[in-house]
Amino acid sequence: MLIPVKQKDISSNLLDNLFDTFFNDRYLLHNSANLAPIDIKEDDQQITVNTEIPGLDKKDIQVEHHDRILTITGEKKVENKDYTYREIVSGKFSRSVNVGDVVFENAQAEYKDGILSIKLPKQAKQQAHRLEIQ
Repeated sequence: MLIPVKQKDISSNLLDNLFDTFFNDRYLLHNSANLAPIDIKEDDQQITVNTEIPGLDKKDIQVEHHDRILTITGEKKVENKDYTYREIVSGKFSRSVNVGDVVFENAQAEYKDGILSIKLPKQAKQQAHRLEIQ
């Protein structure tokens, strides 16, 4: 059986070992945020959300918008489970981010080279209206 080896400083102590055991690499690798890290850019016209999710077909990715929240979900499937050691992450993921007031009906999404890029046009700012009291 292969076991990953970590380089340790000779001065590591019991607390370091306890921390490493509790928050080991497997926990970090299977965290949903690590399955789909995101970058967000914003300008006056639109918000662009880029998500790194290599190894998927676009049919395995869903993008939804509800109450200012953009949610990206999907699943990276494992074809062969007979590994001796595995670091390639697989499984379901879900990422949600508050994108504010956008016109989702005019949004565009492209999945290329493992990057999902979603362009969300911003909703035009509405000016305050004054109501005259009768």
